[in-house]
Amino acid sequence: MLGIAPRSERLEWTLELNPDDATTDRLARWRDRGVTRISVGAQSFDPVRLAFLGRTHGPDAAIRAVRAASKAGFEEISLDLIFNLEVTGTTPAGRRKAWARDLATAFALPITHLSLYGLTIEPGTAFDSRVRGGATLTAPDAAYAAEYRAACGAARRAGFEHYEVSSFALPGHRSRHNSAYWTGAPYLGLGPAAHSFDGLRRWANVSSLTGWAEALATGGDPRAFVELLTPAQRQLETLYLGLRRSEGVERGHPLLSGRAAEVVDALLHEELVVEQGTRLACTTRGFLVLDGILDRLAEGAEGKGIAPRAARPGMERRDSFDNVLGRR
Repeated sequence: MLGIAPRSERLEWTLELNPDDATTDRLARWRDRGVTRISVGAQSFDPVRLAFLGRTHGPDAAIRAVRAASKAGFEEISLDLIFNLEVTGTTPAGRRKAWARDLATAFALPITHLSLYGLTIEPGTAFDSRVRGGATLTAPDAAYAAEYRAACGAARRAGFEHYEVSSFALPGHRSRHNSAYWTGAPYLGLGPAAHSFDGLRRWANVSSLTGWAEALATGGDPRAFVELLTPAQRQLETLYLGLRRSEGVERGHPLLSGRAAEVVDALLHEELVVEQGTRLACTTRGFLVLDGILDRLAEGAEGKGIAPRAARPGMERRDSFDNVLGRR
């Protein structure tokens, strides 16, 4: 039985849902039970793009879900959109128009937050099987960059802050949940496949519900792995996570000295980062090649226990600087 604690202004309780799940009755019950934030997995408002992604909901379902959440009294409503789709039979002009329509529809709704993801092909997925069969599912690099920039411009015109590489919010409506990850705060994940971090160690539970339950029932360890971060890895993660956010990192970060300082100068010259007082932050161009920036900084920090491909939370996409920035 779920115990309901008194509401707190500090509490953020996010419920992620598919558009078809957002019935008026359910939204009212969730609101009454203390949920404060609704995140709707729209992905697109275009029927062809939704079919391409294998989504079961139609283009109007997400619109109804957002409006119903607003009517139910939710003041924090987030929407997910996916770009970088190479839909069979769609021309480049058609792709640009479809993405522009998705953005216009999203920002016409009563949302306070937008999460933006470029489609990537993960090994072992259905998309991966299609690619290995010869299908082209992701757009060319230049189109990826153009769609990302279009989203940034649409968000800015709608009054949204670009506060993290993939996240936009109206002032005062940033996601507290995700912000905790990006600032390196400890977190506890409960249930199968859940991840946790205590500031020094990272671990994840086994993904199988049966395996997880059996481990608990027999007094076993439900974790699939435990990783103790080295000081060098921790420094690299604080650098990476900081550069994901609009606030950036302190110019005096330990990994930005020595040879890495020369890399920083080059990044400033290339307009991939900017100085904001004593801090260093990515530009929109920089966000597009964030992993590449980190690789260059890590190479500049060699001798401090850092490897260019050291373990870190993954970006949505890894590209060459030349392809993404149009320097072919």
